[in-house]
Amino acid sequence: MSREPQTLTYRQVEYVRAIIKYQDEHGMPPTYTEIGKCLGISFSAAHKVCEKMRKRGYLKEATRYCPRQVVLTEKALKEIKRCNAV
Repeated sequence: MSREPQTLTYRQVEYVRAIIKYQDEHGMPPTYTEIGKCLGISFSAAHKVCEKMRKRGYLKEATRYCPRQVVLTEKALKEIKRCNAV
């Protein structure tokens, strides 16, 4: 049984940065489709990675009324600050 790493991978850091950039530019969290467009990948690829990140506590759904939008958790924000400091 393999264990998931306890920190963000390089690719996951790119996702977090894309989400932060989108929120700064649009004033609301992105959907999986919008994340995919920002990173040049498909909806399904964006959804797959975001789902892994959600299970690890880095993302959550924005609201029950718009579950396709993703929001960064405090855990993700702390981790991205740590990555930027390195």
